[in-house]
Amino acid sequence: MVAGDFLFIKAFEFAGKFDETVVQWTADACAALTEGEILQGFFNRNRNVTLEDYVEIVKRKTASLFQTGAKVGAYLAGANATLIALTEQYGLNMGIAFQMVDDILDVVGHAELLGKPTGMDLRDGNPSLPIILALNEDQAAVRDGFEHSHPTEGQIAEAINAIKAGPAIERAKMLSRDYAEKALHAIKKLPPSPYRNGLKTIVQLIIDRDF
Repeated sequence: MVAGDFLFIKAFEFAGKFDETVVQWTADACAALTEGEILQGFFNRNRNVTLEDYVEIVKRKTASLFQTGAKVGAYLAGANATLIALTEQYGLNMGIAFQMVDDILDVVGHAELLGKPTGMDLRDGNPSLPIILALNEDQAAVRDGFEHSHPTEGQIAEAINAIKAGPAIERAKMLSRDYAEKALHAIKKLPPSPYRNGLKTIVQLIIDRDF
């Protein structure tokens, strides 16, 4: 956490060297990130969380950083207002897709590749996409593992198996691809270039992460 705080401060120091627009966008992204953390905390172990709530959390907590990074890049490159808006939409939707894939991997990924154990969202009570979709299916094992303040490893394993056995993972993958397509659609109007190809490749890499 200390290392993260240090990088956060250095990022602000770096951003402060640019003009007022970049500084304001950076500040707005940081404010949105904080709001997302608070909103996620509100829905911690809360079975009433909805898909709409989840998307709002992700827009603020994760996607705001992708969104801001994309539009700042376009702005510093001298793009006009229309192209900046398109890259902003690209970043927003790519960020949502990224978080959705990250949530999926927390259930079906490989710990050695992730660099952390699977099932962390269940342990922490975070309302991830597969959990929400499984709760909508009224899967008892998932409900028990998610709502329990200190779930056992057995409860976590049962919840993960229940999520894998149900339709949640496939539906989550479909939703992530939908947002990835929105990201790709946003940059279709950008001038053809190796840089636009690079933006497409980033989206593909996100979607193709080790399923």
